[in-house]
Amino acid sequence: MMLGISGRMMTEEQEKRLKEALKMTNILREIIQEAEDKGIKEGREKGLEQGHEEEKRDIARMLLKLGDSVEKISKVTGLSVEVVEQMKNE
Repeated sequence: MMLGISGRMMTEEQEKRLKEALKMTNILREIIQEAEDKGIKEGREKGLEQGHEEEKRDIARMLLKLGDSVEKISKVTGLSVEVVEQMKNE
């Protein structure tokens, strides 16, 4: 027998149920932590991707101001000709 939270003794069955509940709680904590870690990782990756895309657009804007051709800018930045054309017309 084990002393319970209320200060009363627990039966073996109650002790068994408590241990199972604690085990499930720990499993749920691990699942939640893994989900949070995955979300953070995916968020970082998405942020980096967006940052790279914005950097390409900044370079394209500079090259447009310098008068480079849409085709050249597309090749240099990896942006599509359509995107560069759209930026040129903004």
